[in-house]
Amino acid sequence: AVVSTQSTGAAIDQLISLGKSLNLSVFFDKESKNPKKIVEAGINFAKKNHHDFIIIDTAGRLSIDIKLMNELKEIKKISNPSEILFVADALSGQDIINVA
Repeated sequence: AVVSTQSTGAAIDQLISLGKSLNLSVFFDKESKNPKKIVEAGINFAKKNHHDFIIIDTAGRLSIDIKLMNELKEIKKISNPSEILFVADALSGQDIINVA
């Protein structure tokens, strides 16, 4: 299952389209503005539907945005991931070291 913490329609629509092409369930909540609650609900959705893995897609972050970086730490604590994949834009520059 793929869980999207993003609330923008375009990001969710892109994940839904990708999920369909890969035969993956996509969990999202366009109404919620709380990524932590979305992740909790997404994990429950995945467990209820007997999914073997969960991919949590979060919005991009900059190290200077303390609120978003703390939010990411909370998501990590809630989800207790066995693996983390970091996807970065090549144009991020040297600040990407701080984000990682």
